[in-house]
Amino acid sequence: MNSRYSSHADHFKAVTEYLSGNTAVATYKDTYDILIMGERRAHTIIATDTFVKMSGEWKQVVSHGSVAK
Repeated sequence: MNSRYSSHADHFKAVTEYLSGNTAVATYKDTYDILIMGERRAHTIIATDTFVKMSGEWKQVVSHGSVAK
């Protein structure tokens, strides 16, 4: 099995990627502003995105995010 694992930081914090064949999974922590009852607040999530290579193109097939504590 051909697999690759790496970690780096770019726009997101603590990005981790895993690639095996035609499937890739990325996990990351992201903080962005949201508006709650007219008040701007920072919102931090931990997310996982899964991609599958179909017909030579990467397509996101599932995404999940949870509030980070």
